[in-house]
Amino acid sequence: MRVPVLPCAIMACLVSMAAHAAQPNRLSGRIIAPTGDSVFVQQAVVVSGKASERTLAAAKLDANGGFRMAFDLDSAQALTFFDGNEITQFFALPGEQQELTLHTAYFDESLYFAGDGAGRNNALAGLALANENEWNRVAQDAADTAHVDEQVDALVERLAKVMDEYAVAYPELANLLAERKAADLQGAAQQKQWMQSRILFKKRVVEMVGQPMTNLMGRDLDGGKLDLARYKGRITVLDFWATWCGPCKAEMPAWEALQKEYGDRINFVSISVWDNEDKWKEMSKSLGHAHSMFIPKTDLGQLEPYMVNAIPRYMVLDKDLRIVTIDAPRPSSGELQKFF
Repeated sequence: MRVPVLPCAIMACLVSMAAHAAQPNRLSGRIIAPTGDSVFVQQAVVVSGKASERTLAAAKLDANGGFRMAFDLDSAQALTFFDGNEITQFFALPGEQQELTLHTAYFDESLYFAGDGAGRNNALAGLALANENEWNRVAQDAADTAHVDEQVDALVERLAKVMDEYAVAYPELANLLAERKAADLQGAAQQKQWMQSRILFKKRVVEMVGQPMTNLMGRDLDGGKLDLARYKGRITVLDFWATWCGPCKAEMPAWEALQKEYGDRINFVSISVWDNEDKWKEMSKSLGHAHSMFIPKTDLGQLEPYMVNAIPRYMVLDKDLRIVTIDAPRPSSGELQKFF
């Protein structure tokens, strides 16, 4: 796990405040293994008391995943880079010429900035990754919901101190960092709720092993009724996805490869949730899914026992359609096969 460190070397890398000539900001770079065909730079705005994101610039990726875009700033800003699937925040001063590269399979770990402000943005990317690792560590260590509040409060306090150190290292960004720290403090309640849900989910994963799952109902591609009982007699792998879900679609090549290799003895069932039925039919047919199910929004309550609150999500059932796991690895991990 990376931990943010602020030695004298970082303190010596303060961004020069020499004035840029009047020119637009430019951001270029490359996305390796892109999940979409466009990238965006967005800015947080408040309209009628509500926060939202305004797109400053957008660019189509070329054949190599490269992009170039330009936008205008009149002051230092915290901006959001969005690749159509994940986001990262970076800081920009007026007129800066910046570059970034990343690999979508290792988004946070591979994110790298070059050009103007590279020192501060790479430091902040490292901080964001360290923060995420810290949250994940606390979430992994938390065994019950009774102590979540004190664990989260202690972590927020530690991260706030690190943020203050960054503000000292980069004084021109002090105000923006203060805003981010305030947002982190305000988000503590959400984090507590998320961790409590995670703890409950981990318990549910254990509780559901061996439970039958024959009563799940949906529709097939012809609009007829479909229930999982049809697949009894084989190991069955379930993929909960949606046509709008970038991470879901990124897993499709690996899912299809497994289906091709093991489909003669294992059922691979793609289950669309929170989706448009017509779009689901079109994409399912184009992908050539061997087994496909659509669950209308009105029927999603049947998924509550399995805590399907986010996608993609994978489950494995035995030949009697009893649950092996409701939290199987993603196809691209190479770990799903151990359940076959």
